[in-house]
Amino acid sequence: MSLGEIKNKLEQKRGAKEIERPNKMIKIELHFWTNNISSEEGKAVPKVCWDSGTIHLLENEGHGIERSDLHFHHLSELVDKIEEAVRTQGIKVLKSRQRWDIYYP
Repeated sequence: MSLGEIKNKLEQKRGAKEIERPNKMIKIELHFWTNNISSEEGKAVPKVCWDSGTIHLLENEGHGIERSDLHFHHLSELVDKIEEAVRTQGIKVLKSRQRWDIYYP
């Protein structure tokens, strides 16, 4: 199936609507923990963080996305957690131009 066919199928299924900027993009924030690195209470060591933190899929009214927050405990979990965040919101992710299939049919 070509990319054009996939896009047409999704548009027929979900419809298309006008979305104002800045809500056209679907955004994810990534936050790394910095606590308990410095030996001094209330201070942080610049440019140093733990390999854990939170992923925030930001609310987007234009796309009908509610904010969701997920914790990750190691950098190797990031891709899985991002996939979980988009999947739970029902977001369909198209693979960029190398292949024309859908990640989450």
